Amino acid sequence: MLALLEKQKPNISGSRFAPFLAAILFVLALLPLASNYVTFHPDERHYTNGAIFMMQSGDIISPRARNGEPRFKKPILTYWAVLGSYQILGTSAFASRLPFLLAGAFSIWLTYRMGILLFASRKTALIASMIMASNPLLMMAGVRTNPDMLLALWLLISAFGFLGIMLSLKPSFLRYLAAYVGIGLAVATKGPLPALVFAGVSMGYLRLNPWRRVSLAHILHFPAILLGMAVGVGWFGIIYLLHGETALASFLGDHVGNRIGFQWQEMATHLLAAIASLSLLFIPWFFPALRAHSRHTQATWGDSGDRYRAILGFVLAWVIAIILMSVPVGAFFPRYVLPATPLVALLLAEALNRRSDERPAAWLTGAIYLMGIFLSLLLFGALLIRLAMDPDPLALAEMALALSVVLALLAQGRKCFDLSVTALAASLLMTPLALFLLAQPIVLPDQGSQIAARLEQLDLIGKGSIVYMGEPVPAAKIRIAAGPGLDLNELDQPTAEDVAQSQALILLEERAGSLDVSGMEVVPAGSSWSALPLDSLKKARSLEELRAALGHPDQRHFIAWRSKGYGAP
Repeated sequence: MLALLEKQKPNISGSRFAPFLAAILFVLALLPLASNYVTFHPDERHYTNGAIFMMQSGDIISPRARNGEPRFKKPILTYWAVLGSYQILGTSAFASRLPFLLAGAFSIWLTYRMGILLFASRKTALIASMIMASNPLLMMAGVRTNPDMLLALWLLISAFGFLGIMLSLKPSFLRYLAAYVGIGLAVATKGPLPALVFAGVSMGYLRLNPWRRVSLAHILHFPAILLGMAVGVGWFGIIYLLHGETALASFLGDHVGNRIGFQWQEMATHLLAAIASLSLLFIPWFFPALRAHSRHTQATWGDSGDRYRAILGFVLAWVIAIILMSVPVGAFFPRYVLPATPLVALLLAEALNRRSDERPAAWLTGAIYLMGIFLSLLLFGALLIRLAMDPDPLALAEMALALSVVLALLAQGRKCFDLSVTALAASLLMTPLALFLLAQPIVLPDQGSQIAARLEQLDLIGKGSIVYMGEPVPAAKIRIAAGPGLDLNELDQPTAEDVAQSQALILLEERAGSLDVSGMEVVPAGSSWSALPLDSLKKARSLEELRAALGHPDQRHFIAWRSKGYGAP
Protein backbone atom coordinates (compact mmCIF):
# COMPACT_ATOMS: atom_id res chain seq x y z
CA MET A 1 0.00 0.00 0.00
CA LEU A 2 2.82 2.40 0.94
CA ALA A 3 4.69 1.75 -2.30
CA LEU A 4 1.55 2.33 -4.36
CA LEU A 5 0.95 5.72 -2.76
CA GLU A 6 4.57 6.87 -2.97
CA LYS A 7 4.90 6.08 -6.67
CA GLN A 8 1.84 8.06 -7.74
CA LYS A 9 2.17 11.46 -9.39
CA PRO A 10 0.57 14.44 -7.61
CA ASN A 11 -2.48 14.00 -9.86
CA ILE A 12 -3.24 10.30 -10.03
CA SER A 13 -6.63 10.23 -11.75
CA GLY A 14 -4.90 10.08 -15.12
CA SER A 15 -2.53 7.28 -14.12
CA ARG A 16 -2.83 3.89 -15.78
CA PHE A 17 -3.16 2.43 -12.28
CA ALA A 18 -6.19 4.58 -11.41
CA PRO A 19 -8.88 2.04 -12.48
CA PHE A 20 -7.36 -0.64 -10.25
CA LEU A 21 -5.89 1.35 -7.36
CA ALA A 22 -8.92 1.27 -5.03
CA ALA A 23 -9.52 -2.45 -5.70
CA ILE A 24 -5.86 -3.26 -4.97
CA LEU A 25 -5.91 -1.26 -1.74
CA PHE A 26 -9.15 -3.04 -0.74
CA VAL A 27 -7.61 -6.49 -1.21
CA LEU A 28 -4.31 -5.64 0.48
CA ALA A 29 -5.99 -4.09 3.52
CA LEU A 30 -8.53 -6.90 4.05
CA LEU A 31 -6.43 -9.91 3.08
CA PRO A 32 -5.14 -10.57 6.65
CA LEU A 33 -8.68 -10.36 8.04
CA ALA A 34 -10.07 -12.62 5.32
CA SER A 35 -7.33 -15.21 5.84
CA ASN A 36 -8.01 -15.75 9.55
CA TYR A 37 -11.05 -16.30 11.71
CA VAL A 38 -10.56 -13.29 13.94
CA THR A 39 -14.21 -12.66 13.11
CA PHE A 40 -16.72 -15.26 11.98
CA HIS A 41 -20.34 -14.35 11.36
CA PRO A 42 -22.67 -17.18 12.45
CA ASP A 43 -24.32 -17.29 9.01
CA GLU A 44 -21.00 -18.17 7.36
CA ARG A 45 -21.21 -21.71 8.71
CA HIS A 46 -24.19 -22.51 6.48
CA TYR A 47 -22.08 -22.07 3.33
CA THR A 48 -18.77 -23.45 4.59
CA ASN A 49 -20.54 -26.53 5.99
CA GLY A 50 -22.64 -26.89 2.85
CA ALA A 51 -19.63 -26.78 0.52
CA ILE A 52 -17.73 -29.35 2.60
CA PHE A 53 -20.77 -31.67 2.64
CA MET A 54 -20.89 -31.36 -1.16
CA MET A 55 -17.24 -32.42 -1.36
CA GLN A 56 -17.94 -35.40 0.90
CA SER A 57 -21.12 -36.59 -0.82
CA GLY A 58 -20.54 -35.53 -4.41
CA ASP A 59 -24.04 -33.98 -4.46
CA ILE A 60 -23.54 -30.38 -5.60
CA ILE A 61 -27.24 -29.65 -6.17
CA SER A 62 -28.77 -30.11 -2.71
CA PRO A 63 -27.11 -28.09 0.09
CA ARG A 64 -27.23 -29.64 3.53
CA ALA A 65 -27.35 -28.24 7.05
CA ARG A 66 -25.07 -29.29 9.92
CA ASN A 67 -27.44 -32.11 10.88
CA GLY A 68 -27.30 -33.56 7.37
CA GLU A 69 -30.80 -32.46 6.39
CA PRO A 70 -31.32 -30.65 3.03
CA ARG A 71 -31.22 -26.86 3.39
CA PHE A 72 -33.09 -24.95 0.69
CA LYS A 73 -33.37 -21.58 2.43
CA LYS A 74 -30.91 -19.97 0.01
CA PRO A 75 -30.19 -20.68 -3.68
CA ILE A 76 -27.10 -22.52 -4.82
CA LEU A 77 -24.67 -19.92 -6.18
CA THR A 78 -23.01 -18.98 -2.87
CA TYR A 79 -22.40 -22.65 -2.10
CA TRP A 80 -20.85 -23.14 -5.52
CA ALA A 81 -18.56 -20.15 -5.07
CA VAL A 82 -17.18 -21.64 -1.84
CA LEU A 83 -17.05 -25.15 -3.31
CA GLY A 84 -15.07 -23.96 -6.34
CA SER A 85 -12.58 -22.16 -4.12
CA TYR A 86 -12.20 -25.26 -1.93
CA GLN A 87 -11.61 -27.46 -4.96
CA ILE A 88 -8.81 -25.19 -6.18
CA LEU A 89 -7.18 -24.09 -2.92
CA GLY A 90 -8.26 -26.66 -0.34
CA THR A 91 -10.41 -25.90 2.70
CA SER A 92 -9.24 -22.91 4.74
CA ALA A 93 -10.49 -19.58 5.99
CA PHE A 94 -8.74 -17.91 3.05
CA ALA A 95 -10.38 -20.21 0.50
CA SER A 96 -13.79 -19.71 2.15
CA ARG A 97 -13.65 -15.95 1.78
CA LEU A 98 -11.56 -15.40 -1.35
CA PRO A 99 -14.54 -15.39 -3.78
CA PHE A 100 -16.23 -12.66 -1.76
CA LEU A 101 -13.07 -10.57 -1.37
CA LEU A 102 -12.56 -10.74 -5.14
CA ALA A 103 -16.23 -9.91 -5.72
CA GLY A 104 -15.74 -6.79 -3.58
CA ALA A 105 -12.64 -5.81 -5.57
CA PHE A 106 -14.50 -6.34 -8.85
CA SER A 107 -17.39 -4.20 -7.56
CA ILE A 108 -14.94 -1.38 -6.86
CA TRP A 109 -13.41 -1.64 -10.33
CA LEU A 110 -16.90 -1.72 -11.88
CA THR A 111 -17.81 1.40 -9.88
CA TYR A 112 -14.84 3.11 -11.55
CA ARG A 113 -16.03 1.98 -15.00
CA MET A 114 -19.54 3.27 -14.25
CA GLY A 115 -18.04 6.63 -13.32
CA ILE A 116 -16.53 6.82 -16.81
CA LEU A 117 -19.83 5.73 -18.41
CA LEU A 118 -22.04 8.14 -16.49
CA PHE A 119 -19.87 11.24 -16.11
CA ALA A 120 -17.00 10.82 -18.61
CA SER A 121 -14.57 11.87 -15.86
CA ARG A 122 -11.60 9.86 -14.63
CA LYS A 123 -11.41 11.98 -11.50
CA THR A 124 -15.06 11.26 -10.64
CA ALA A 125 -14.47 7.58 -11.37
CA LEU A 126 -11.41 7.47 -9.11
CA ILE A 127 -13.18 9.27 -6.24
CA ALA A 128 -16.20 6.94 -6.56
CA SER A 129 -14.02 3.83 -6.46
CA MET A 130 -12.22 5.15 -3.36
CA ILE A 131 -15.49 5.99 -1.63
CA MET A 132 -16.79 2.52 -2.41
CA ALA A 133 -13.60 0.74 -1.29
CA SER A 134 -13.74 2.46 2.10
CA ASN A 135 -17.44 1.77 2.69
CA PRO A 136 -17.85 -0.25 5.93
CA LEU A 137 -20.60 -2.43 4.45
CA LEU A 138 -18.44 -3.47 1.52
CA MET A 139 -15.51 -4.17 3.83
CA MET A 140 -17.66 -6.42 6.02
CA ALA A 141 -19.25 -8.21 3.06
CA GLY A 142 -15.83 -8.79 1.45
CA VAL A 143 -14.59 -10.83 4.42
CA ARG A 144 -17.70 -12.90 5.04
CA THR A 145 -18.80 -16.14 3.44
CA ASN A 146 -22.42 -15.26 2.68
CA PRO A 147 -24.56 -14.13 -0.27
CA ASP A 148 -24.50 -10.36 0.39
CA MET A 149 -21.34 -9.56 -1.55
CA LEU A 150 -22.27 -11.67 -4.56
CA LEU A 151 -25.80 -10.24 -4.62
CA ALA A 152 -24.46 -6.68 -4.58
CA LEU A 153 -22.04 -7.47 -7.42
CA TRP A 154 -24.69 -9.04 -9.68
CA LEU A 155 -27.10 -6.14 -9.10
CA LEU A 156 -24.30 -3.64 -9.82
CA ILE A 157 -23.63 -5.43 -13.11
CA SER A 158 -27.34 -5.23 -13.90
CA ALA A 159 -27.44 -1.51 -13.06
CA PHE A 160 -24.42 -0.98 -15.32
CA GLY A 161 -26.31 -2.70 -18.12
CA PHE A 162 -29.58 -0.78 -17.67
CA LEU A 163 -27.78 2.57 -17.42
CA GLY A 164 -25.83 1.69 -20.57
CA ILE A 165 -29.12 0.96 -22.36
CA MET A 166 -30.57 4.28 -21.20
CA LEU A 167 -27.56 6.35 -22.26
CA SER A 168 -26.87 4.65 -25.61
CA LEU A 169 -28.60 5.22 -28.90
CA LYS A 170 -27.72 1.67 -29.95
CA PRO A 171 -26.78 -0.47 -26.92
CA SER A 172 -24.42 -3.39 -27.47
CA PHE A 173 -25.44 -6.96 -26.73
CA LEU A 174 -23.05 -6.93 -23.74
CA ARG A 175 -25.12 -4.22 -22.06
CA TYR A 176 -28.30 -6.24 -22.47
CA LEU A 177 -26.43 -9.28 -21.22
CA ALA A 178 -25.23 -7.36 -18.15
CA ALA A 179 -28.73 -6.05 -17.42
CA TYR A 180 -30.62 -9.32 -17.60
CA VAL A 181 -28.04 -11.99 -16.75
CA GLY A 182 -27.03 -9.84 -13.76
CA ILE A 183 -30.61 -10.15 -12.51
CA GLY A 184 -30.55 -13.89 -13.17
CA LEU A 185 -27.35 -14.32 -11.17
CA ALA A 186 -28.88 -12.29 -8.32
CA VAL A 187 -31.91 -14.63 -8.29
CA ALA A 188 -29.56 -17.65 -8.22
CA THR A 189 -27.77 -16.08 -5.23
CA LYS A 190 -30.55 -14.75 -2.99
CA GLY A 191 -33.84 -15.63 -4.66
CA PRO A 192 -36.41 -13.54 -6.58
CA LEU A 193 -36.41 -10.75 -3.99
CA PRO A 194 -34.83 -8.23 -4.34
CA ALA A 195 -33.56 -9.04 -7.84
CA LEU A 196 -36.91 -8.90 -9.64
CA VAL A 197 -37.86 -5.70 -7.81
CA PHE A 198 -34.71 -4.01 -9.09
CA ALA A 199 -35.37 -5.37 -12.58
CA GLY A 200 -38.91 -3.95 -12.53
CA VAL A 201 -37.76 -0.59 -11.14
CA SER A 202 -34.99 -0.34 -13.76
CA MET A 203 -37.19 -1.24 -16.71
CA GLY A 204 -40.03 1.00 -15.49
CA TYR A 205 -37.70 3.93 -14.97
CA LEU A 206 -36.13 3.59 -18.43
CA ARG A 207 -39.60 3.54 -19.96
CA LEU A 208 -41.17 6.40 -17.97
CA ASN A 209 -38.51 8.93 -16.98
CA PRO A 210 -38.97 12.28 -18.78
CA TRP A 211 -35.28 12.98 -19.47
CA ARG A 212 -33.98 9.83 -21.20
CA ARG A 213 -37.14 7.93 -22.03
CA VAL A 214 -36.46 4.60 -23.73
CA SER A 215 -38.94 2.75 -25.91
CA LEU A 216 -40.10 -0.69 -24.85
CA ALA A 217 -38.59 -2.23 -27.97
CA HIS A 218 -35.29 -0.61 -27.01
CA ILE A 219 -35.46 -2.01 -23.44
CA LEU A 220 -36.43 -5.60 -24.24
CA HIS A 221 -33.86 -8.00 -25.66
CA PHE A 222 -35.37 -11.47 -25.63
CA PRO A 223 -32.18 -13.57 -26.05
CA ALA A 224 -30.64 -11.81 -23.03
CA ILE A 225 -33.91 -12.05 -21.07
CA LEU A 226 -34.23 -15.78 -21.76
CA LEU A 227 -30.62 -16.39 -20.77
CA GLY A 228 -31.14 -14.43 -17.56
CA MET A 229 -34.27 -16.46 -16.79
CA ALA A 230 -32.40 -19.73 -17.38
CA VAL A 231 -29.61 -18.65 -15.03
CA GLY A 232 -32.06 -17.47 -12.38
CA VAL A 233 -34.60 -20.31 -12.24
CA GLY A 234 -32.52 -23.28 -13.41
CA TRP A 235 -31.58 -24.51 -9.93
CA PHE A 236 -35.14 -24.04 -8.63
CA GLY A 237 -36.44 -26.26 -11.42
CA ILE A 238 -33.87 -28.95 -10.67
CA ILE A 239 -34.59 -29.11 -6.93
CA TYR A 240 -38.32 -29.21 -7.67
CA LEU A 241 -37.76 -32.28 -9.84
CA LEU A 242 -35.50 -33.88 -7.21
CA HIS A 243 -37.30 -32.93 -3.99
CA GLY A 244 -40.76 -31.79 -4.99
CA GLU A 245 -42.78 -29.02 -3.39
CA THR A 246 -41.06 -29.45 -0.01
CA ALA A 247 -37.89 -27.74 -1.26
CA LEU A 248 -39.72 -24.71 -2.66
CA ALA A 249 -41.91 -24.48 0.46
CA SER A 250 -38.77 -24.36 2.62
CA PHE A 251 -37.33 -21.56 0.48
CA LEU A 252 -40.56 -19.52 0.48
CA GLY A 253 -41.00 -20.01 4.20
CA ASP A 254 -37.61 -18.49 4.90
CA HIS A 255 -37.95 -15.60 2.44
CA VAL A 256 -41.57 -14.67 3.08
CA GLY A 257 -43.19 -16.35 6.05
CA ASN A 258 -40.26 -16.04 8.47
CA ARG A 259 -38.97 -12.62 7.40
CA ILE A 260 -41.72 -10.31 6.29
CA GLY A 261 -44.02 -8.67 8.81
CA PHE A 262 -46.30 -5.65 8.91
CA GLN A 263 -46.02 -4.23 12.42
CA TRP A 264 -46.27 -0.47 11.89
CA GLN A 265 -43.90 0.49 14.69
CA GLU A 266 -41.25 -1.92 13.41
CA MET A 267 -41.77 -0.74 9.84
CA ALA A 268 -41.19 2.89 10.86
CA THR A 269 -38.04 1.87 12.72
CA HIS A 270 -36.75 -0.05 9.71
CA LEU A 271 -37.45 2.91 7.43
CA LEU A 272 -35.38 5.23 9.61
CA ALA A 273 -32.65 2.61 9.97
CA ALA A 274 -32.34 2.15 6.19
CA ILE A 275 -32.12 5.91 5.59
CA ALA A 276 -29.59 6.30 8.40
CA SER A 277 -27.50 3.41 7.05
CA LEU A 278 -27.26 4.93 3.59
CA SER A 279 -26.22 8.26 5.11
CA LEU A 280 -23.92 7.34 7.98
CA LEU A 281 -22.04 4.64 6.08
CA PHE A 282 -20.64 7.31 3.75
CA ILE A 283 -19.12 9.49 6.47
CA PRO A 284 -16.91 11.49 5.91
CA TRP A 285 -17.99 11.87 2.26
CA PHE A 286 -21.72 12.50 2.57
CA PHE A 287 -22.00 15.98 4.10
CA PRO A 288 -19.19 17.63 2.05
CA ALA A 289 -20.74 16.16 -1.11
CA LEU A 290 -24.23 17.31 -0.10
CA ARG A 291 -22.95 20.80 0.54
CA ALA A 292 -21.11 20.83 -2.78
CA HIS A 293 -24.18 19.60 -4.66
CA SER A 294 -26.41 22.25 -3.10
CA ARG A 295 -24.24 25.00 -4.63
CA HIS A 296 -24.88 23.89 -8.18
CA THR A 297 -27.27 25.87 -10.33
CA GLN A 298 -29.06 24.63 -13.40
CA ALA A 299 -26.63 26.59 -15.53
CA THR A 300 -23.76 24.61 -14.08
CA TRP A 301 -24.89 21.51 -15.90
CA GLY A 302 -25.54 23.24 -19.22
CA ASP A 303 -26.39 20.83 -22.01
CA SER A 304 -25.70 17.82 -19.78
CA GLY A 305 -28.57 18.72 -17.44
CA ASP A 306 -31.07 16.17 -18.75
CA ARG A 307 -28.43 13.44 -18.77
CA TYR A 308 -27.52 14.17 -15.15
CA ARG A 309 -31.18 14.30 -14.07
CA ALA A 310 -31.80 10.92 -15.73
CA ILE A 311 -28.84 9.41 -13.89
CA LEU A 312 -29.89 11.02 -10.61
CA GLY A 313 -33.43 9.72 -11.03
CA PHE A 314 -32.20 6.17 -11.70
CA VAL A 315 -30.07 6.22 -8.54
CA LEU A 316 -32.93 7.63 -6.47
CA ALA A 317 -35.27 4.96 -7.84
CA TRP A 318 -32.86 2.25 -6.67
CA VAL A 319 -32.36 3.91 -3.29
CA ILE A 320 -36.11 4.24 -2.72
CA ALA A 321 -36.61 0.62 -3.79
CA ILE A 322 -34.00 -0.69 -1.34
CA ILE A 323 -35.42 1.43 1.48
CA LEU A 324 -38.99 0.29 0.84
CA MET A 325 -37.91 -3.35 0.64
CA SER A 326 -36.19 -2.95 4.03
CA VAL A 327 -39.38 -1.71 5.73
CA PRO A 328 -41.56 -4.88 6.00
CA VAL A 329 -38.77 -7.33 6.90
CA GLY A 330 -38.95 -9.11 10.25
CA ALA A 331 -35.52 -7.77 11.30
CA PHE A 332 -33.51 -5.05 9.58
CA PHE A 333 -29.74 -5.35 9.00
CA PRO A 334 -27.61 -2.57 7.46
CA ARG A 335 -26.28 -5.04 4.88
CA TYR A 336 -29.68 -4.91 3.16
CA VAL A 337 -28.79 -1.51 1.65
CA LEU A 338 -25.47 -2.71 0.17
CA PRO A 339 -26.77 -3.05 -3.44
CA ALA A 340 -27.52 0.69 -3.60
CA THR A 341 -24.17 1.89 -2.20
CA PRO A 342 -22.15 1.92 -5.47
CA LEU A 343 -24.71 4.18 -7.15
CA VAL A 344 -24.76 6.53 -4.14
CA ALA A 345 -20.94 6.59 -4.19
CA LEU A 346 -21.01 7.70 -7.82
CA LEU A 347 -23.31 10.65 -7.08
CA LEU A 348 -21.20 11.70 -4.10
CA ALA A 349 -18.05 11.49 -6.20
CA GLU A 350 -19.53 13.64 -8.96
CA ALA A 351 -20.57 16.31 -6.45
CA LEU A 352 -17.14 16.32 -4.80
CA ASN A 353 -15.34 16.43 -8.14
CA ARG A 354 -17.27 19.46 -9.38
CA ARG A 355 -16.27 21.42 -6.30
CA SER A 356 -12.66 20.21 -6.20
CA ASP A 357 -9.50 21.97 -7.31
CA GLU A 358 -5.82 21.07 -7.20
CA ARG A 359 -5.64 21.62 -3.43
CA PRO A 360 -7.56 19.41 -0.95
CA ALA A 361 -10.35 20.96 1.04
CA ALA A 362 -9.92 21.60 4.76
CA TRP A 363 -12.41 18.85 5.66
CA LEU A 364 -10.35 16.34 3.69
CA THR A 365 -7.08 17.27 5.37
CA GLY A 366 -8.72 17.26 8.80
CA ALA A 367 -10.31 13.84 8.24
CA ILE A 368 -6.96 12.37 7.23
CA TYR A 369 -5.28 13.62 10.40
CA LEU A 370 -8.13 12.41 12.61
CA MET A 371 -7.89 8.97 11.05
CA GLY A 372 -4.13 9.03 11.55
CA ILE A 373 -4.56 9.68 15.28
CA PHE A 374 -7.24 7.00 15.58
CA LEU A 375 -5.13 4.38 13.76
CA SER A 376 -2.07 5.25 15.84
CA LEU A 377 -4.04 4.64 19.05
CA LEU A 378 -5.26 1.27 17.76
CA LEU A 379 -1.75 0.23 16.78
CA PHE A 380 -0.38 1.37 20.15
CA GLY A 381 -2.99 -0.79 21.88
CA ALA A 382 -2.06 -3.71 19.62
CA LEU A 383 1.59 -3.23 20.56
CA LEU A 384 0.82 -3.34 24.29
CA ILE A 385 -1.24 -6.53 23.96
CA ARG A 386 1.47 -8.16 21.86
CA LEU A 387 4.15 -7.24 24.38
CA ALA A 388 2.00 -8.60 27.22
CA MET A 389 1.27 -11.95 25.55
CA ASP A 390 4.08 -12.82 23.17
CA PRO A 391 6.54 -10.22 21.78
CA ASP A 392 6.89 -12.07 18.48
CA PRO A 393 9.42 -10.23 16.25
CA LEU A 394 7.35 -10.90 13.12
CA ALA A 395 4.21 -9.44 14.71
CA LEU A 396 6.14 -6.38 15.91
CA ALA A 397 7.45 -5.92 12.37
CA GLU A 398 3.86 -6.04 11.06
CA MET A 399 2.89 -3.25 13.46
CA ALA A 400 5.92 -1.19 12.49
CA LEU A 401 4.96 -1.57 8.83
CA ALA A 402 1.36 -0.60 9.59
CA LEU A 403 2.53 2.48 11.49
CA SER A 404 4.78 3.49 8.58
CA VAL A 405 1.77 3.25 6.27
CA VAL A 406 -0.20 5.52 8.61
CA LEU A 407 2.62 8.07 8.55
CA ALA A 408 2.74 7.89 4.76
CA LEU A 409 -1.00 8.53 4.59
CA LEU A 410 -0.63 11.57 6.84
CA ALA A 411 2.02 12.92 4.50
CA GLN A 412 -0.55 13.05 1.67
CA GLY A 413 -2.87 15.37 3.63
CA ARG A 414 -1.67 18.62 2.06
CA LYS A 415 -1.15 17.42 -1.49
CA CYS A 416 -3.54 17.37 -4.46
CA PHE A 417 -7.24 16.51 -4.18
CA ASP A 418 -6.91 13.13 -5.92
CA LEU A 419 -4.12 11.95 -3.67
CA SER A 420 -5.83 13.25 -0.53
CA VAL A 421 -9.02 11.35 -1.39
CA THR A 422 -6.90 8.23 -1.92
CA ALA A 423 -5.11 8.81 1.39
CA LEU A 424 -8.39 9.20 3.30
CA ALA A 425 -9.91 6.08 1.70
CA ALA A 426 -6.74 4.12 2.45
CA SER A 427 -6.78 5.27 6.08
CA LEU A 428 -10.39 4.09 6.40
CA LEU A 429 -9.33 0.78 4.89
CA MET A 430 -6.55 0.57 7.46
CA THR A 431 -9.10 0.43 10.29
CA PRO A 432 -10.00 -3.29 9.89
CA LEU A 433 -6.29 -4.08 9.57
CA ALA A 434 -5.49 -2.19 12.79
CA LEU A 435 -8.36 -3.94 14.59
CA PHE A 436 -7.05 -7.26 13.28
CA LEU A 437 -3.60 -6.55 14.74
CA LEU A 438 -5.26 -5.56 18.01
CA ALA A 439 -7.30 -8.78 18.29
CA GLN A 440 -4.85 -11.21 16.66
CA PRO A 441 -2.86 -12.31 19.74
CA ILE A 442 -6.07 -12.87 21.74
CA VAL A 443 -8.23 -14.86 19.31
CA LEU A 444 -5.70 -16.61 17.04
CA PRO A 445 -5.18 -19.40 16.37
CA ASP A 446 -8.93 -19.98 16.43
CA GLN A 447 -10.30 -23.01 18.19
CA GLY A 448 -11.13 -24.74 14.93
CA SER A 449 -7.46 -24.70 13.92
CA GLN A 450 -6.36 -25.74 17.41
CA ILE A 451 -8.77 -28.68 17.57
CA ALA A 452 -8.02 -29.82 14.00
CA ALA A 453 -4.29 -29.79 14.78
CA ARG A 454 -4.93 -31.87 17.91
CA LEU A 455 -7.06 -34.37 15.96
CA GLU A 456 -4.29 -34.74 13.40
CA GLN A 457 -1.71 -35.19 16.15
CA LEU A 458 -3.82 -38.00 17.63
CA ASP A 459 -4.34 -39.49 14.13
CA LEU A 460 -8.13 -39.34 14.45
CA ILE A 461 -9.03 -37.70 11.13
CA GLY A 462 -10.41 -40.11 8.56
CA LYS A 463 -10.59 -43.04 11.00
CA GLY A 464 -14.32 -42.88 11.76
CA SER A 465 -17.13 -40.65 12.93
CA ILE A 466 -16.35 -38.04 15.58
CA VAL A 467 -19.11 -36.58 17.74
CA TYR A 468 -19.04 -32.85 18.47
CA MET A 469 -20.93 -31.54 21.48
CA GLY A 470 -20.77 -27.75 21.57
CA GLU A 471 -21.62 -24.58 19.67
CA PRO A 472 -22.24 -24.56 15.88
CA VAL A 473 -19.61 -21.92 15.00
CA PRO A 474 -16.55 -23.78 16.40
CA ALA A 475 -17.81 -26.94 14.69
CA ALA A 476 -17.84 -25.15 11.32
CA LYS A 477 -14.29 -23.90 11.93
CA ILE A 478 -13.13 -27.43 12.79
CA ARG A 479 -14.50 -28.75 9.48
CA ILE A 480 -12.71 -26.01 7.53
CA ALA A 481 -9.38 -26.56 9.30
CA ALA A 482 -9.53 -30.38 9.13
CA GLY A 483 -10.92 -30.66 5.59
CA PRO A 484 -13.46 -33.03 4.03
CA GLY A 485 -11.70 -36.08 5.47
CA LEU A 486 -13.22 -35.31 8.86
CA ASP A 487 -16.57 -36.98 9.55
CA LEU A 488 -17.97 -34.67 12.25
CA ASN A 489 -21.38 -35.41 13.71
CA GLU A 490 -22.87 -32.49 15.67
CA LEU A 491 -25.15 -33.64 18.47
CA ASP A 492 -26.66 -31.55 21.25
CA GLN A 493 -26.98 -34.53 23.60
CA PRO A 494 -25.25 -37.74 22.40
CA THR A 495 -26.67 -41.06 23.56
CA ALA A 496 -24.62 -43.96 24.89
CA GLU A 497 -25.02 -45.59 21.47
CA ASP A 498 -23.67 -42.46 19.73
CA VAL A 499 -20.64 -42.54 22.00
CA ALA A 500 -20.05 -46.26 21.43
CA GLN A 501 -20.16 -45.87 17.64
CA SER A 502 -17.84 -42.88 17.51
CA GLN A 503 -14.10 -42.77 17.15
CA ALA A 504 -13.82 -39.78 19.48
CA LEU A 505 -15.74 -36.96 21.13
CA ILE A 506 -15.05 -33.23 21.02
CA LEU A 507 -16.59 -31.58 24.06
CA LEU A 508 -17.15 -27.98 25.04
CA GLU A 509 -16.07 -27.71 28.68
CA GLU A 510 -19.40 -26.44 29.98
CA ARG A 511 -21.21 -29.40 28.43
CA ALA A 512 -18.69 -32.11 29.21
CA GLY A 513 -20.15 -32.85 32.65
CA SER A 514 -23.37 -34.25 31.18
CA LEU A 515 -21.58 -37.08 29.33
CA ASP A 516 -19.96 -40.24 30.70
CA VAL A 517 -16.43 -40.51 29.27
CA SER A 518 -15.14 -43.12 31.69
CA GLY A 519 -12.69 -45.48 30.05
CA MET A 520 -11.65 -42.81 27.51
CA GLU A 521 -8.57 -40.65 27.45
CA VAL A 522 -9.34 -36.93 27.69
CA VAL A 523 -6.92 -34.20 26.56
CA PRO A 524 -7.25 -30.43 26.10
CA ALA A 525 -7.97 -29.58 22.47
CA GLY A 526 -8.26 -25.79 22.25
CA SER A 527 -9.02 -22.63 24.16
CA SER A 528 -9.90 -19.07 23.24
CA TRP A 529 -12.00 -16.12 24.22
CA SER A 530 -15.63 -16.25 23.13
CA ALA A 531 -15.46 -12.42 23.06
CA LEU A 532 -12.74 -9.90 23.74
CA PRO A 533 -12.38 -9.38 27.53
CA LEU A 534 -12.83 -5.61 27.29
CA ASP A 535 -13.64 -5.07 30.97
CA SER A 536 -10.47 -6.84 32.08
CA LEU A 537 -8.39 -4.98 29.52
CA LYS A 538 -9.71 -1.62 30.73
CA LYS A 539 -8.71 -2.40 34.33
CA ALA A 540 -5.14 -3.42 33.49
CA ARG A 541 -2.56 -0.82 34.60
CA SER A 542 0.66 -2.61 33.65
CA LEU A 543 1.97 -5.24 31.27
CA GLU A 544 1.80 -7.81 34.07
CA GLU A 545 -1.88 -7.05 34.76
CA LEU A 546 -2.57 -7.12 31.03
CA ARG A 547 -0.87 -10.50 30.73
CA ALA A 548 -2.90 -11.84 33.67
CA ALA A 549 -6.17 -10.55 32.19
CA LEU A 550 -5.50 -12.33 28.90
CA GLY A 551 -4.13 -15.53 30.35
CA HIS A 552 -7.37 -17.38 31.11
CA PRO A 553 -9.62 -17.85 28.04
CA ASP A 554 -13.26 -18.47 28.87
CA GLN A 555 -14.00 -21.17 26.28
CA ARG A 556 -12.21 -24.53 26.22
CA HIS A 557 -12.69 -27.78 24.30
CA PHE A 558 -11.51 -31.31 25.08
CA ILE A 559 -11.08 -34.47 23.04
CA ALA A 560 -12.08 -37.82 24.49
CA TRP A 561 -11.04 -40.96 22.60
CA ARG A 562 -10.32 -44.64 23.05
CA SER A 563 -6.63 -45.15 22.60
CA LYS A 564 -7.14 -48.94 22.23
CA GLY A 565 -8.90 -48.45 18.91
CA TYR A 566 -12.14 -47.56 17.23
CA GLY A 567 -15.21 -48.96 18.95
CA ALA A 568 -13.28 -50.51 21.84
CA PRO A 569 -15.24 -50.74 25.10
